[in-house]
Amino acid sequence: MALGCGSQRLPTVDAARLRHCYRYLSHNLSLPRAAWYPDPTDEDGGYPCTVTELIDPATGLGDKFDGIFCKVRMGKQERVLPLIKLELPPDDPSCRLVQCCWDCFWHWR
Repeated sequence: MALGCGSQRLPTVDAARLRHCYRYLSHNLSLPRAAWYPDPTDEDGGYPCTVTELIDPATGLGDKFDGIFCKVRMGKQERVLPLIKLELPPDDPSCRLVQCCWDCFWHWR
């Protein structure tokens, strides 16, 4: 449902699909949300952060390679990162939503 494809195969990522995904996540992903930002050199699993806002791809960042971008707070810093680069706790109900978008954008990179 997040990708607007029902039970079909993963759709081609384009501007319309990106907007659909953003709208779906905006309505179904409650924020703020705890996450981790993985770092390839960090053996402990990444840095804790808080997702504070999704960025509308029609007015800001977003593309078929990185998908939806979001603002995150890491301590006192605020950063803009692709949502698919973040890890949500597996027991978080929103984890599946983000994973679905990650699957789509990752397979079309």
